[in-house]
Amino acid sequence: MLKGLIFLCLVAIAVAKEPSPCEGKHNVDQNDWKTLNADTSKPSEKMLCFFKCIYEENGSTNSDGSINVEKMIENTHKWKPLTDDSKASIRECAKELGPVKTCADVNPSFQCIQKALKKQGTA
Repeated sequence: MLKGLIFLCLVAIAVAKEPSPCEGKHNVDQNDWKTLNADTSKPSEKMLCFFKCIYEENGSTNSDGSINVEKMIENTHKWKPLTDDSKASIRECAKELGPVKTCADVNPSFQCIQKALKKQGTA
């Protein structure tokens, strides 16, 4: 059974009701999702760039690249309901996050979300 799909893509689809332009921009396909779902601890550079695009598109990052934690939680919650404990876990983890300026900068926030989802048993 595949792990839960990654929150960023589904949030974009849930909000927009159609695929995100980020998928086309970064040529993300089914194989990319399968690879990521097989091991969410090591997203590819391509997927990190895709997530950076999604963050910018859905307001999870501010114009200076800083993480908008409440928006990130809101977008995640639209895809998969979060418990209060998971929201608190994301807020705590986000205190350590630096700005998202490059694709690689997305990984720490991506891992925050993954950790919270795994903790609540929905990753």
